[in-house]
Amino acid sequence: MPFREILLWENLLLVTMGLLLINNVMRLRDSPGVVHRPQKQHYYPDSRMIDGQSGGETERDFPKSIEEMTAPTLPASDVTWIDSRPITDGKLSTWCSHCSVKKPPRSGHCRLCNQCVRIRDHHSIWLDTCIGVENHSAYFMVLLQTIFCGYYGSQLSMTTICTPEIYFDWFLVPNDCRFLYIDFRTAISFVTVCYMLVVTTLVVIATIWQLIFISQNVTQQEFSTAKRKGWVNQKIFVENNVHDQGIIMNLMEFFIVGRKSENTGKIQV
Repeated sequence: MPFREILLWENLLLVTMGLLLINNVMRLRDSPGVVHRPQKQHYYPDSRMIDGQSGGETERDFPKSIEEMTAPTLPASDVTWIDSRPITDGKLSTWCSHCSVKKPPRSGHCRLCNQCVRIRDHHSIWLDTCIGVENHSAYFMVLLQTIFCGYYGSQLSMTTICTPEIYFDWFLVPNDCRFLYIDFRTAISFVTVCYMLVVTTLVVIATIWQLIFISQNVTQQEFSTAKRKGWVNQKIFVENNVHDQGIIMNLMEFFIVGRKSENTGKIQV
């Protein structure tokens, strides 16, 4: 038997957040930012040469974008920055044979989706979609809303099936739960809440990792590449990240301005 009734505004708050959660899930499943095949494919003839200069003069004093630095023949030893594209036969692979497209910087091919995604972060098996440039912010909002619904729903359930105690004249916490297993419905509710708390805590951990990546302007795919190359300090800080603009600018770009696949870091050559 419940010890209190859940108020109308509490129900409305939880239902509203749940509807927003469903809306964001539908949004992020629309398109992660697929790399489409242009009408004309082209490559830079030499990643270390300036087009249009007489005598084949090389550029060594000015920064160049990653797009300009990644010709089809670029050796792996020349890739001194984090690049999510794979190394094949000792060279940086800028062409996807599966999709028949040139892969721009920070893109990646997903074997499950069978498509290349711009600024690919990872493939979410729970949502069955890739997380890329066009749905990454919606994915982060889904994480936050899942945390809210999980913890707030658990709090409402526990303060209903247990004797609640009030703090600060408004905040309820479960106090006496001795009679949980007297009634079958309260027992089921308690077990469900326990599972919900475990799942929500795992989502919190995933959200913290996402914040670490966003604050460095690095994707999960790029982080994995840096980890394989030994470019990760203290298990979270990435070296040779040409996309890093500082924590404040990285957060502003992700949450306010929005990431652009055309904006790549500059490399001094």
